Amino acid sequence: MEQLTLSLDDYAEVKHKIKEKLNETVYNFIIIGYYLKQVRDSGAFRKDGYRSMEEFARAEYGLSAGTASRFMDINTEFSKDGNSVEIKDEYRGFAYSKLQEMLTVMPEDRELVTEHTTVQQIREIKQAEKEEKQSDREREQKNMPLMQMAAPDNLPKKTEEETGNETEPSAPPDPFRDIMTDFWKENAELYSKALSGMLTPEIAAEEICPSGSRTYRKGTNMLFFYDFDRGLKLRSYTDGKPVITAYTYQELLEKTAGMDTAPVKEKDGHQPENAVATPQYGQAENAANNEAAEETQAEKDTVIDGEYRELESGRKKDGEKSADGQQAGYMDEEIKHAIDYFDTEHSRMAGLGQDSAKRRNYKIALECIRRCYKSIAEEMDY
Repeated sequence: MEQLTLSLDDYAEVKHKIKEKLNETVYNFIIIGYYLKQVRDSGAFRKDGYRSMEEFARAEYGLSAGTASRFMDINTEFSKDGNSVEIKDEYRGFAYSKLQEMLTVMPEDRELVTEHTTVQQIREIKQAEKEEKQSDREREQKNMPLMQMAAPDNLPKKTEEETGNETEPSAPPDPFRDIMTDFWKENAELYSKALSGMLTPEIAAEEICPSGSRTYRKGTNMLFFYDFDRGLKLRSYTDGKPVITAYTYQELLEKTAGMDTAPVKEKDGHQPENAVATPQYGQAENAANNEAAEETQAEKDTVIDGEYRELESGRKKDGEKSADGQQAGYMDEEIKHAIDYFDTEHSRMAGLGQDSAKRRNYKIALECIRRCYKSIAEEMDY
């Protein structure tokens, strides 16, 4: 069989048609649920001799009691006015599997779900809700009168000096800072970019959440990353109910700038390999404190594991003079590595149809290098 190829336009059209048909399927579930409810609420199934709605659904359509019930519940929760053949606008584009999962999600948490949210991410919300309910039950049990044991009368009383030395209550924790600290620990390279000012809000959205939906969980607190326009949302739990706070990517970067380098330090105080104490993304890792190690580090290519790295500070740059008075510049091999890197990344994103700020930045960098080092660029083109 001949290999089928699709142009970018054809590929986009095919994706649109698939989504269109999936949406039709979801709308059909809304409609089916509506009509099943009519039969159930009117009791009309008895006209055919059926004793229950479950018996009617199974005999007439081969639907199990659970399936028929889900159709009707989905209509109640997600149709306009809770009883119509039209889906609510905010749920257009949602797959049936997502709506089914959302049936058991607290109404307050449903705003966290978008058309890009995965079923697994919805289940993470449900798991957090389950743990919160369990924690609430345990707290209630501890507060029951029979569970509270009075302190023995013969315990020594605290002296005035001991009472005065008691520390004052600490400030309430900041759930956003706490969860972002853990997130940056696991994404130290991005943290370095954020601190160094390499991330604009638009690029931060693309780097952190290229799919349009990403979640990060710490305990029962969850952080939801969306695209640039939607920003991100923190789901925390206070006074027995979820609290949802929205942030922009600009606010994310501003809050990150207020953090110190602690998020990327190990417990023993040492820096992990992919983190930097001084936020200058791209510098080489610290070599051992001996001359041989420094020389080895200086000889490394500027492209390491496919990632572009800046030159070490000791390397001469264009416009600087070497010790013998000669013009110093980047080595030809370094320029070729840079051209190859930016050309490869730009072509890869173009092939994926990504018209992003990152792709445009790569194109600008590539054009600038080619213009400054025209002879080397022309040599690579042959």
